[in-house]
Amino acid sequence: GGGGGGGLTGAERVLELLPRCWKNEALSAAELAALRNVAEFSRKHAPAIDLRCYDLEASAQQLRHLAGGGDDKEMPTTCSSVPRVPGEAATAYLSDRKRRP
Repeated sequence: GGGGGGGLTGAERVLELLPRCWKNEALSAAELAALRNVAEFSRKHAPAIDLRCYDLEASAQQLRHLAGGGDDKEMPTTCSSVPRVPGEAATAYLSDRKRRP
């Protein structure tokens, strides 16, 4: 219980909450749009969030493909529809990790 997250930065709180968004089914178009907004907003300031969003989106796209959800034109199910690893975010994340003890 409780609100949790005491003493965390906004980015740390987002990283704490994002795993709760994983589902055993594909994301809806609205959920995908919200996830992409979070990733875009955090891209330059918190690359770990962008990477976590990438993981979540890739997983959701794979689940969508397995479920045979090919009728939705907004969310294609081909392997090429799985997002690419955000290279800039990965580089920034690794650089940040090297600077921290």
